[in-house]
Amino acid sequence: MTTLKILVADDHPIFRIGLCSVIKAGIIESEVREADNGVKAWDIIMSENVDVAILDINMPGIDGLEICKRIKNNNLNTKVIILTMYKEKSLLEKAKENGAKSYLIKDNSIFEVVDSIKAVLNNKFYWSESLKEIQNAIVESNKEINKIELILKELTSTELKILKLVCKNYTSKEIAELLFITSKSVDNNRSRISKKMGLDQVTNSLLIWAMQNKNTIDKI
Repeated sequence: MTTLKILVADDHPIFRIGLCSVIKAGIIESEVREADNGVKAWDIIMSENVDVAILDINMPGIDGLEICKRIKNNNLNTKVIILTMYKEKSLLEKAKENGAKSYLIKDNSIFEVVDSIKAVLNNKFYWSESLKEIQNAIVESNKEINKIELILKELTSTELKILKLVCKNYTSKEIAELLFITSKSVDNNRSRISKKMGLDQVTNSLLIWAMQNKNTIDKI
């Protein structure tokens, strides 16, 4: 059996040593390296072809999410497990966006780390049990984003241009001047966009919706 190279990067020595002991006991054919800061962690990843990197978010030098992003951008094969105390939805989404395959909460990591390693090595996502509610919220949010993206792709080129300018808080008059059309034409297009999006025909409803969904609109 091939020896797995596993990195545990955390600046709290007692916690880090304990986690390494659990990994060594649970995954016999493993070589576990340690790092107490992000710079050292990144050096080990780059020089030693690490299979799995367990990264704390808050570390001196380089934080865990930045290392995760670098691994993704450099097309490295290292699987990332983010380890943290934070349960915020935004951090889970950022970790996944940056290529993390697992997100563990420190309170439960001793019990979940071996299962997490095995999961990511099989290209499966693994999230702490305590994050189930947040995971479900992310899934529902992604469904809504996908729905919005489908509708956006059905907009005409003019409607999409106008919507992107609405996102930048341009008035109908300013949009008309930029696109060399009349203000009435802009208003008509805004009305059609609102109907397609299922928005109420009230003042600023499209602007409010556009600002709330700016990231999704910018991707189209």
